[in-house]
Amino acid sequence: MFSKATSNSSTTAGGPQNHSRSQLSRLVARVNQRFDELGMSRRAKIAVVVVISVLSTIETLFWIKVGWRWLRGDDGADAVKEE
Repeated sequence: MFSKATSNSSTTAGGPQNHSRSQLSRLVARVNQRFDELGMSRRAKIAVVVVISVLSTIETLFWIKVGWRWLRGDDGADAVKEE
């Protein structure tokens, strides 16, 4: 996976950031190619990215709440009040 040593990439003019930019541009090109293979228009691509972003944000917030409750030791028992 990591075929180049980090010392080689830091000696170039762009440094390590140049290496990660090229990886990112290759990733974006592959994703665009996959969207094109499906025959998706630009609007459809944007809609897919927006839906995935919203759903991943909701999932992240869910897991943050779960983690917060676990750290506090809250089991939800105080939600039911007995009279």
